[in-house]
Amino acid sequence: MHDGRYHENNYIGIWPKSRYMVRQSCVFNGSKKGFTTLGTIILLIAFTLVALVAVATYYSVASGIQGKSQVTAQVITTEITTKPHVMKVSGTDGTNGDLENLFLYVRANTGGNTPIDLRKMAVTVSRRNRTDVYAFSALGPSTDRFNITYIDQGPDWLQYFMGFGDVVCIDLILAVPISNGEEISIALRPSKGATGMAEFNTPESIAVQYIQLYP
Repeated sequence: MHDGRYHENNYIGIWPKSRYMVRQSCVFNGSKKGFTTLGTIILLIAFTLVALVAVATYYSVASGIQGKSQVTAQVITTEITTKPHVMKVSGTDGTNGDLENLFLYVRANTGGNTPIDLRKMAVTVSRRNRTDVYAFSALGPSTDRFNITYIDQGPDWLQYFMGFGDVVCIDLILAVPISNGEEISIALRPSKGATGMAEFNTPESIAVQYIQLYP
């Protein structure tokens, strides 16, 4: 039979060791779990960074391809679209030192198969601080209307259209006469197709009835 002190000593001798072992076990297990969690977080961050880099690379490559495709499509469209081509520009009534009429000799380029509807085409004459816009008229030219005369007719000629083989003279009456030394820009804008352009400077001296201005 043991007395109380023996039991107390025995209790004291065993419990602290057991408690120490339990504590040591908890600390060890907790550290292992902490290491595992930290490693998992690092792996997740690494995978996330790799995924972000992959996405950024994909969009960069996709944007580059899309940009090249748009440029290529634009070039192809420019090459195959029918547009008016200004062959020559002349002016008349220049005996007073200025020009009151312009004649544009125009043909359709060979890039497209669709003829240009001249009734739906606008002609813009820009100079200094003034811009005049002309629409088609079958009755005759005016200060805001242009008229046409067929110089040549192509194999598929159609009235009021300009297709392959057609050469058209566009007659313009200027609201304000063009004087010498002016910078002129002419744009022919059909309802479908590309815009035809002609740019030139008038001579420093205008003293004749008829003068070629472009090319």
